[in-house]
Amino acid sequence: MRKLKLFSRAGAVGASAKGRAGSRPDSLSLVSRQSVLAMLLVLLTSVFGVGNAWGEEITDELTANDFAATSTTYTDFSNVSKNSNAKYAGNSGKDSSGNIQMRSKNSNSGIVSTVSGGKVKSVKITVGSGSNTIDVYGSNTAYTAASDLYNANTQGTKIGSTSTTATITFDADYEYVGIRSNSGAIYLSSVEIVWTTGGTPQTGVCCEPVMAHTDA
Repeated sequence: MRKLKLFSRAGAVGASAKGRAGSRPDSLSLVSRQSVLAMLLVLLTSVFGVGNAWGEEITDELTANDFAATSTTYTDFSNVSKNSNAKYAGNSGKDSSGNIQMRSKNSNSGIVSTVSGGKVKSVKITVGSGSNTIDVYGSNTAYTAASDLYNANTQGTKIGSTSTTATITFDADYEYVGIRSNSGAIYLSSVEIVWTTGGTPQTGVCCEPVMAHTDA
């Protein structure tokens, strides 16, 4: 009889302990869930976080109406500004269709930024007519005039070329932009320059360790 009674007590104790365990969340599982949530929060913050890592995008659309020329006579212009902080200078004409007209002759025609609008993200060239090649340059030294684009020491890096309407994307950081004809006359309906400001993209950086805390 004594053995049966002991067995009964052991069973009751086991059932009681099991019941108590079932009534409380597993603390290890809780810590694990909170750690995962915390890591997800860090990842989301790093991607979308406070202030875009790339900063704000601002587009400057340049047309012949923004420059000094009112006819096909080539005319210098300077201190042209649109939506960004950039200022543009250069030399161009305006054809009968209202296109920006630029040439390679005399090595002084083109569009350059003399004041930066941030980092150049892309340049969209909209061709009005013709099929001559347009060259797009990037530099981290301020241009002073379109003639800089015809000197190997001051033209910067050629980012891309096109003879049709196209968007040329900058894969590296440049603070100044230049557009010129490769050879002959070009006629552009517009030039759209997209700048990024207020941030620098970070690569190779992920997350700091996150400690999850729970109440005892």
